[in-house]
Amino acid sequence: MRQEAIPLIHIRSLVKYVNKRNFNETNESIKQFIQDFGLEADRSVLRHLFTVLNFSDPKPNSTSQWQAKLLGAILERQLQSSSFVSSICFAVDQHFAANQKTVKPTELIGQVSRLTGINKLCECIFALAVTHSSYPELQQSARDNLRSSLPELLDSYLGNNNRSASAAASGLQDISSDLLQYLLSCLNEFVTPQLEGQFLNKLREEFPRQTVPLILAPFLYGTTKTTATQSIVGSVQASPGETDAETETGPGIETTTASSSTTSNNNTTVTTDADTLNEVGIEDIYDHLCEIIFSSQVIRFVYS
Repeated sequence: MRQEAIPLIHIRSLVKYVNKRNFNETNESIKQFIQDFGLEADRSVLRHLFTVLNFSDPKPNSTSQWQAKLLGAILERQLQSSSFVSSICFAVDQHFAANQKTVKPTELIGQVSRLTGINKLCECIFALAVTHSSYPELQQSARDNLRSSLPELLDSYLGNNNRSASAAASGLQDISSDLLQYLLSCLNEFVTPQLEGQFLNKLREEFPRQTVPLILAPFLYGTTKTTATQSIVGSVQASPGETDAETETGPGIETTTASSSTTSNNNTTVTTDADTLNEVGIEDIYDHLCEIIFSSQVIRFVYS
């Protein structure tokens, strides 16, 4: 018998006999099993729980209810896992493949959410993961679910539904930066521009420009780079009125003259705009410095 088969048999036994008294102990044992054996263990546990549960049962027995609660705890832990998309898709696809005659794709996500009791954030992340399923009908079902559940999540977080402690209930309070980035990348497909704008404004209050995580900056302050770049371009490219440079154009003749202070003026401008440079990408800084150096070399060549 393979070494990993022994704890897997033990896990199946834990799932089979989970109840109110041993739930916490069972949950911790499974958590430790996943930590010890990694991704394959995570997938195996999820797949087994999806196998033993009948999500369409309107009146599950006591054992099924505790198994569903166990699945809910594992799904919520997926929010801290970088492989949550592949793990969830693996379990859901296997479940659907084995039960295509009885499982209704349009109801599956809602049934899982109701039976496990996961919060709205976990439901949305679960649905987002299922959009990557290998079954088109499950993908479409997940998108349909997100068009209602994701606006509900954001409304709850923003307090638009007039519920007390709604932000905490949504689950968004403790979301990781990586998961928030994933959520932000999908917003425009499932929520209105107005709601998306309200959510982004709220996040800007919580993540000021000076402290925003790097992976969130493009979503929250994406226009800053463009504005700052334009400011740099305007300051480092000296115009005829700002320097002693003068350009005269005649029929077929173009003569350019510049004062010897052009280079020092450009350097001074770059120094005074240091705060702006901090907000610009390293590629932009490099490009503008190259432009300054090249311009200086051209001027020296003209006067040499």
